[in-house]
Amino acid sequence: MNEEDEEFERIEREIARRKEQSAEPLTVVYTVKLTQNQRVKLLQLGGPKWIRNQIERSTELPSLGENNAR
Repeated sequence: MNEEDEEFERIEREIARRKEQSAEPLTVVYTVKLTQNQRVKLLQLGGPKWIRNQIERSTELPSLGENNAR
């Protein structure tokens, strides 16, 4: 097993130990294709919890179908 694989497994175990404390139950699964390096980076950032936090922190997006041309 190489260093990258060991780091990946260590991070994955750490994230698996964290308990989810979300007020809203998670009900949707979304799949994303990543390279192995991107997956390791995502896990280092905090994995799924980090993604959810980024979505919550984002500013309101314009509605779909809204014409944003100026």
